[in-house]
Amino acid sequence: MSSYNDIQKFLKTRGAKFISAFRLNELSGTLLLEVPLDHIREKAGRGFTSKRQLSSLGRAIEEKFHLRVLVAVRDSEQLLGLESGLRSVLLHRYPNHVTDTYMSFPTGDTTLVWVVLKEPPDELMTREIQGHINSFLSDAGLTCENIEFLTPSSVVPSLPAILRSVKIKAPVDLAGIMDDLTKKGLFCPNERWLSGKLDSARKRGLLVRSRTGVYSLTSLGLEAVPHTRSRTSSDIERILLLAKRRQW
Repeated sequence: MSSYNDIQKFLKTRGAKFISAFRLNELSGTLLLEVPLDHIREKAGRGFTSKRQLSSLGRAIEEKFHLRVLVAVRDSEQLLGLESGLRSVLLHRYPNHVTDTYMSFPTGDTTLVWVVLKEPPDELMTREIQGHINSFLSDAGLTCENIEFLTPSSVVPSLPAILRSVKIKAPVDLAGIMDDLTKKGLFCPNERWLSGKLDSARKRGLLVRSRTGVYSLTSLGLEAVPHTRSRTSSDIERILLLAKRRQW
């Protein structure tokens, strides 16, 4: 997975001094490049960039890091404060759905909005969030050109997948569960997210957590894990792991 330092080094090698800041969102697989409006010209030059150069830089980043590149144009701290305000409103109203919000101001009085979601929304939720955004921007005297929702680029593990990992690896700590899920191609936003999922399962009686911080399934949790007769069944994986550990 791309790191902040890797991207920073890449921008430096490209001489992209016109990028004032960038923000990486691993959940949606996006990279936001912030560019001051007064640094954009018809033709690129020393300390300045052009729309053509930004497009070229975006393609290079996408090819190297496999990220979608968004360009947010800024022209004042006041507009940056509006983005922070909208983000706070959406995170407060939709804590279980929204993870971040980006805004670009291509002309100063118009804006583009990107909303990063934890999972694909239904149509009703989409309309509701759009309504709050339009109302917020209207009160600020801005015209919204477009609202785009960014959803996870990787598959977030379901509860059965998390329980399956615990079953196979038990007794296992938080880091061990995250490592196992990642190796299977699943994406956990962070340890806090995974810890929340485990706590929810614990409250439902699906697993237990010891004083040393390791997890194991309860009988109810074992019943919740899908059973198959294939070579990749959780029972067989569990037996192979115990044999490797020499634990029976």
